[in-house]
Amino acid sequence: MKSIKIILFIIFLSGALYAQDSVTIRMDPDNVLGGSVSQLFDSVEYIPLQTTKESLFGRIDRLQVADDLFFILDRSSDQVLIFKKDGKYKSKIQMQRYVKSTTQQGISSFMVDEDKKWVIVNNDTKPDVLYFFNYQGNLVKTIVGKQWSNFGYLDQHNYLMAANGDILDSASGLRANCLITDTSTKVIKKSLVKIVPGMMGSGQVVDKVPGEKEVIYAGAFDFSIYKIGITGIENKIKFIFPVIYTPPKEIYGTSYENQIKYTHEVNPKMLMGFLDIHTSGNFLTFSLMHIGFGHPSYIYSASSQNIYSMGNINTDSAHYFLPVISDGGNIYAADRNYFYSHIPVYYFKSGYNDNLKNRKAAYPDKIRRLYTSFGNYDNPIIIRLKPKQGI
Repeated sequence: MKSIKIILFIIFLSGALYAQDSVTIRMDPDNVLGGSVSQLFDSVEYIPLQTTKESLFGRIDRLQVADDLFFILDRSSDQVLIFKKDGKYKSKIQMQRYVKSTTQQGISSFMVDEDKKWVIVNNDTKPDVLYFFNYQGNLVKTIVGKQWSNFGYLDQHNYLMAANGDILDSASGLRANCLITDTSTKVIKKSLVKIVPGMMGSGQVVDKVPGEKEVIYAGAFDFSIYKIGITGIENKIKFIFPVIYTPPKEIYGTSYENQIKYTHEVNPKMLMGFLDIHTSGNFLTFSLMHIGFGHPSYIYSASSQNIYSMGNINTDSAHYFLPVISDGGNIYAADRNYFYSHIPVYYFKSGYNDNLKNRKAAYPDKIRRLYTSFGNYDNPIIIRLKPKQGI
């Protein structure tokens, strides 16, 4: 395994992920740890998603785990599907019923309000409208307001809302693109984070902290991850990367087109921010946003202060050399105890057959039954991974 240098300016207390107000981490994406599945995870579970005429969908663009349910965004069919934790189909939200357009843009984001049992959705065709659905997929209400790019649920009185541009809080006179609002989204309670001056503002990431009245937020070109509660920013993890990954001063303040051109033609390694940020206990997972190569997830362990790349994780005999992560090496969701990824059925079946042929794998009955139950066009498989404590 390769080593990684991490500098923490404030020592962690009790191994907690967010034990202090601020932590700084130096990370070189080219020099991170790897290992085998058994070294990093205590268990791996495959959860088939029930496939029926009603529940069939194309792909998973976003996965959220809440209220013992899987909430799955499929942009290709413009719907959010809801499955139980055992994979049984429950219901779905179909936006085509409510937004008519000859150039359908589709759902851009959603969040789950666990208190009211609502799924809150926005749609690029009408970006100033929020749609509120119950868990049965029925529209409860709509709110017309600002054009929010992403949002997160704090508690029954507060939402975290993010926009692609800074929004003026008329009460305080402050501008920010990350704000706490009431549940009407019309009353700004606190302005938190501004767009990095001179850089394009899209690319906000928001995710719920499992079991807490907190969310995780990260903005474009702001290489920090914030934990935000109902009173504001509680903690901040700031990342420092090598120069090759860092935007040069000369592109700050230039046009959006010039910044995109720079990432494509001059330095494809230049980072633009984070993707897929999730927390589970003492673990933080995230991907890095850039143009030049893949976006595997990284796992940061607060207890050991190590960072692992899921792109460097190898399958092993303990799990029959079957795939345990998406082809890109991504973690897409987390709850208090588990990470979640997903793979298409053909990817699982291909790994299964290759191992039979090349390794003469002796699968247990449970895996054989799982294999024979799949049709070639069934819904994707959710993979639940339990990380080892102390890695």
